[in-house]
Amino acid sequence: MALKNGLDMKWREHFYCVTDCVFPTVEPRNRAEVIADRDKQARMRSEYETRIMELPEEDLAGYLQECVKSLGTEDLRGQSVDSRLTSIVGLCSIAGTIVFGTLLVKATMPPLGWWRWVMALGGLYLTAQLCAAILAAVRGLARREYLAIDPFPYPRGEAKTLHQRRRIGEYSEAILDHRIRNDEKVTQMAVAHRALMNFLVTLLLLACFGAYSVIKG
Repeated sequence: MALKNGLDMKWREHFYCVTDCVFPTVEPRNRAEVIADRDKQARMRSEYETRIMELPEEDLAGYLQECVKSLGTEDLRGQSVDSRLTSIVGLCSIAGTIVFGTLLVKATMPPLGWWRWVMALGGLYLTAQLCAAILAAVRGLARREYLAIDPFPYPRGEAKTLHQRRRIGEYSEAILDHRIRNDEKVTQMAVAHRALMNFLVTLLLLACFGAYSVIKG
């Protein structure tokens, strides 16, 4: 069974290496990976609860301030990723230009010219890479539900130490939730960057072929 699982993992790894060169996408996770990820998050939450209850009373205020700073840092990280994904969405105009440019080249090149086929297929591949990058950026910018912190959470009659421990727990849960959501965005950004790398390499090759064709012509 272990050998079979190892072969399956290698097959999946090689398969998605090929697809990354054709049309990059996020590698889907199987059921076992999803369950393992959920178990890991559950263990982290349980560990957080235990450690929060063990914090000394005199250090609670300091830990609470650090939690507030950590949540702010994670929010800034999410905004940074959003700005990068938004810039990738701006490639739509370039994709349209390549598509129309490829059509014009196909219409003006000689019917049997090999360069016509190179430009047509190269333009199609470039367009596919830009579409993959834009699709990943759009998915990364898709609406997500972030866990929010109640700004007025002080129930009447609640002890100060109990309140601080509860707030630390709420912030810890929010930090974990925001980190998971931001990691999803970073994954989509990685897909977009791979597509752009494919685009740049192919563009360089087409430029070399073009220069060779002009020199030989």
